Amino acid sequence: MTLAPWSKDSLPNYLWLCWQVSSEEYFDVFATSKYLDEIETGLGDDRTDFPDDWLLTGKLSDFEAIPEGARSSLLEHLVTVGAYDSIFPEEFAIALAMYPEAPGRWLVQPWLDTGLVIDPATAERGLRDVVGKALDGRGNVATRAKALLFRQMVKAGRVSFSDKVMTDELMEAFRKYPRDANDEQKARVESHVRAAFLAMESMSDGELKWPTKFWRANWNLYACQLSNTEPGPEVLDGRSDEVRDSLRELREKVEALWTGFAEVAKTTDPDLYSPHRFEVLTGLVGRALRLVRTIAGYPLMWTMEHGAPVLRALVESRVIIRYLVAHDDPELYEKFRAYGVGHLKLLKLHMEDFIDAAGEAGDGMKNYLKLISAYVNRDQYEEFVSIDLGGNFAGIDMRRMADETDLGDDYRLLFQPASSNVHGEWGAIDMNVFETCLNPLHRDHRVLADTDRTIVGPIFLYDLVDYARTLTEEYSTAVGANHPAGGSHGAKEA
Repeated sequence: MTLAPWSKDSLPNYLWLCWQVSSEEYFDVFATSKYLDEIETGLGDDRTDFPDDWLLTGKLSDFEAIPEGARSSLLEHLVTVGAYDSIFPEEFAIALAMYPEAPGRWLVQPWLDTGLVIDPATAERGLRDVVGKALDGRGNVATRAKALLFRQMVKAGRVSFSDKVMTDELMEAFRKYPRDANDEQKARVESHVRAAFLAMESMSDGELKWPTKFWRANWNLYACQLSNTEPGPEVLDGRSDEVRDSLRELREKVEALWTGFAEVAKTTDPDLYSPHRFEVLTGLVGRALRLVRTIAGYPLMWTMEHGAPVLRALVESRVIIRYLVAHDDPELYEKFRAYGVGHLKLLKLHMEDFIDAAGEAGDGMKNYLKLISAYVNRDQYEEFVSIDLGGNFAGIDMRRMADETDLGDDYRLLFQPASSNVHGEWGAIDMNVFETCLNPLHRDHRVLADTDRTIVGPIFLYDLVDYARTLTEEYSTAVGANHPAGGSHGAKEA
């Protein structure tokens, strides 16, 4: 059984049923059931030339399957008994007539014969109301259209249920639905109908071309509608009073953090014989704070969309520092450095290959290659530098490292969403790049957000600063054993 999305693949075929119950009054369900009965009366009992498994459920595809010979007599019957205008109202006729290939379009021929004007504005007004209410497959309009399908299927003996499913209480609720059922009974009936709908739908029509044609035609028939609401007070574009007032305070906080960190770093004994631990810890925090210092001066970066790399770097630095300190293994600091130098060596080799293949290189590339070579060879000759293509210097992924250091929540709630933004995952793209078309006839499709206004506020940077403060505090604790109480290491500052 293939599950078809309601709005995409089913709703267009249920357009008439949804139209009839779009007022969302329960009486419409009762009235539409009587309309279906009247249509069956007009068709009579003769099913010559009908498809073998044909059943009137109110779907447009059912009307389309009615053979030519039975169509005119049905329309004549409905007009004669005075039911035609109610069953196929004028606005519905205008809407359906907008689609030359719509199944069941012959139903509106009596209107067309009277000289009905097919006005696109009238069609759109009616369709927007009906489709807008019916898009949600769990909403009132969609559910009641499905209930009418269910009614026809049960009436024709096409579906049956065991006593365990169709209990006496549920059967009683169905008998009373919709007019005489109480709220609890209505809810039970409609829940059952929604559950049964997928099975009933899968055994009826197969794949229809009409839903595809309906949605694709709407792009040319009806225009997009975008929000024209002016940004409210919560939307700050980097020039607001709130941002301006916060800018100085935040810069002062960040500079104070940097000054405190730098003081600790400059006055801590690095252990000149084996400085790897000091250099790695200091480097991790220094890089993170440099990022925070930079973003503090650019309010347009104070959003998850643009500031995610900084948040990610802060969390990653904290996780790595905790992991290294917890293990207290000098070899891990060596591995951290070696892993990064190996990747730098790999870049150097790639650049050399590129230059060799091109046969020439500009001064900028040559100078950059010399710079990289100097760093690769800084601590040892590159011949002794290994290249590790694994995902992490420690041989475990960041999630496991975070869990091991009691930072699992930081990973899941901060690092992971920040990574989604950095890597351009769909959630980040959807939230930031698009806005939703408000015309329901376009099925909530996404439109490129053509605006340079960004929701900016100081809260994001305040959070970054708080996290950076925690990072520097943990750094101070980690290097504290080598940090002299006097805060200076004498003549070397001269």
